[in-house]
Amino acid sequence: MFTSLLNSYGSLVRFDGVILRSFFTASDIRGVRESDLRAENRLGYRAKYFPEFAEFFGSWVEPPRRSTLKKAQLISDLQCIKGVGEYSSNVIASHALRDESAVPLDVWNVRILHQALFDEPGEDRETVLTALSEAFPRVEGLAALYFVESAYLDDPLDPLAPSAAAARSRSCGHIC
Repeated sequence: MFTSLLNSYGSLVRFDGVILRSFFTASDIRGVRESDLRAENRLGYRAKYFPEFAEFFGSWVEPPRRSTLKKAQLISDLQCIKGVGEYSSNVIASHALRDESAVPLDVWNVRILHQALFDEPGEDRETVLTALSEAFPRVEGLAALYFVESAYLDDPLDPLAPSAAAARSRSCGHIC
């Protein structure tokens, strides 16, 4: 799906004898119809949201700077996009817009973070957010990302994927 999008809407970039595809912009996909996204790029249910994303992000002359845009306003603005709720708006703010304080919390992340922060099981979202904010002010989202990634490295969702511990035990036998 992603490769299809890059092939359809990304641009070819040639550098030092290597040909790559660049990521497409909102302007590149602004006029693309949902039916084309479904048929040609196999986006399925996601196809109905792509035009909304393109319209939202394509309306920016340049992306807002974190220093000029309040986090609450950014999250609120992102949630105006059809199909984007609190979790997705925080993912976008964190990953795409590089807001280190945005914390994408779904049920699983709350459980992982509660265990990491309090060394006991729990599901209280507000307790987790408060603890992250107190321990890692202004970078709580980045800290949460590291905790979650660490948990998945040690206990992958895919039982066929090797855990970090298993990978270390199969290493060359000495400290590299």
